Amino acid sequence: MLISLILGVIAAFIIGLVIGLSVRKSSKNLSTELDETKKLLTHYQNTINEHVHKTHEIMENIYQQFSELQKHSQEYSVKLNLDPSRQSLLQPKAYRDKEKTHQLNNEPQYPKDYASEGEEKQ
Repeated sequence: MLISLILGVIAAFIIGLVIGLSVRKSSKNLSTELDETKKLLTHYQNTINEHVHKTHEIMENIYQQFSELQKHSQEYSVKLNLDPSRQSLLQPKAYRDKEKTHQLNNEPQYPKDYASEGEEKQ
């Protein structure tokens, strides 16, 4: 009985030792896997930050170029329209329409014959 008790204790010790080593090894693997995952996450975050920063720089460049283009267009629209006949092109559409109406009103008005051809024959 004593021998079986001693053998049971030794067997339990060996089983506990094997289980403890496998848990330790598993824990070490989990720790290594966690470290690798953290490195991947950090790399991903850095890549995203670089992308956002580069996109911001490109958008700033586009904004500056558009601003320069707009300024250039405004300067040359004035330079190219110095001829008085083209000045109306610089005016808003409502103003141009008013000028056309004014010009039409200044033209001589001829009487209109509203009688149709059929009525004249009768």
